[in-house]
Amino acid sequence: MKDSHGSAVIFDFDGTIADSFLAVLEVVYRVAHNNKSLPREDSSRLRAMSLHQLSQTLGISWWRAFLIMGRIRRSMRGSMNEVSVVPGIAEVIKLLKTKHKLFILSSNSLTNVRDFLQRNEIETCFTGMMGNAYPFSKKHKLVEMIRRYDLFNDQIWYVGDEPQDIKAAQEASIKSVAVTWGYSNVHMLEAQQPDVLVFSPDELILLFNKQ
Repeated sequence: MKDSHGSAVIFDFDGTIADSFLAVLEVVYRVAHNNKSLPREDSSRLRAMSLHQLSQTLGISWWRAFLIMGRIRRSMRGSMNEVSVVPGIAEVIKLLKTKHKLFILSSNSLTNVRDFLQRNEIETCFTGMMGNAYPFSKKHKLVEMIRRYDLFNDQIWYVGDEPQDIKAAQEASIKSVAVTWGYSNVHMLEAQQPDVLVFSPDELILLFNKQ
C-alpha cells in the first residue's frame, strides 16, 4: 500500500545541493580538450546560456560529451572534494526529512553523490537515490523512481536548477520547484514555467511545510 504521509521531494544534485557548476565545466572541458584548462569566463554569463550556446562557447559538441560521459563522471570523482554544499541546503534537508520522504535523481554517478553526501553528513536523510541520468532523459528516471518507491504523483515535487529538470517533472506529471542558485539563471527557469520558483533554500521549508 502506498504511504500517504507527507510529500515526496526528489532533489536534483549538481547545482541544487552541490555547488558544482564551475567544477563540472572544468572537468568536461579538460576531458574533451586533452587536459587543457577551462579558459577564464564570467560564470554569470555562462549560467545564462542554453546547453547549445554553452557547447558552442566552450567548443564541446554535446554528442561528443554524450560519448565520453563515463570518462567525465570518473574524472568528476577527483574534483568532488573541491565542491562545497550549497549554503543552507544541508540544514534544510535535515529539517525536511522529518516530515517528508527525500530522494535524489542525478546525472552524476551514485558513487560521487554518496561520497559528497557522506562528507556533508546528509546521506541518511534520503530514502533512495538514482544516478547516471542523462540530462534529457530524466523523465524516464523519474517515472522509474515513482514506480520503484510506490509514490503518488500528486504528492511528488522535483527540485532542480535547470530548465530540463522542470520539463522532466512536467512530462512525468509531477510538480516542479526551480531553484535560482544553480546552473541556470532566473529568466531561463521562468521561461519553462515551473510550479514554484525559489530564491533561497529556506523557501523550500516554507513551501513544503504547507504540504
